[in-house]
Amino acid sequence: SLRLDADTRLVVEDGARFLLERGAVYVDTGAERGVPVIVSTALGQVTDIGTQFEVRLGGGDESLTVQVREGAVEVSAAGATHRAAAGARLELHRDGSVARSALAPTAASWAWVSEVAPFYQLDGRTLRQVLAWYHRETGRSADLDPTVEPEVLDDRLYGSAEGLAPDEVLALALAGSGLEARPDGDAVLVVPAGAAPR
Repeated sequence: SLRLDADTRLVVEDGARFLLERGAVYVDTGAERGVPVIVSTALGQVTDIGTQFEVRLGGGDESLTVQVREGAVEVSAAGATHRAAAGARLELHRDGSVARSALAPTAASWAWVSEVAPFYQLDGRTLRQVLAWYHRETGRSADLDPTVEPEVLDDRLYGSAEGLAPDEVLALALAGSGLEARPDGDAVLVVPAGAAPR
């Protein structure tokens, strides 16, 4: 799936090749490895190696920023190739300089991705599927407290999550099983609803 940030122009060159002329695109190639997605820009080309990543042009095409949430990418620019794995952010400038930094999968710069996500189809899913989707959508894992029976993950859910943000979808799904999520660093901890804090 591809998601476009505001004020973005992306040209589809064929099924897996795109030209980013301005703005930012988020790419999620899923778990299946197929034809690599390639995003070209005026400053370089980004090739996915099975991942979730963002490509952003900034400063009137003076910089290219690539951030990787999962998997890895290769960035070819100015005659050099740079590899970036999950948790990395590369900023390449027209003069050929490259700055590399760490980036958490829950960093604020990923927030726009969830804001433009399609509605999650909750009806008929299991809690296990919802937790996996939540992790992929937000970068936060949802860990079970030891007091929660693992069998609850196979509970089938019914109802609509249309118009809800990922945290709201998770809260709705857990409530049907008598559970709730509590922040736990870069993750959430799934506990019985109303359980005393540890």
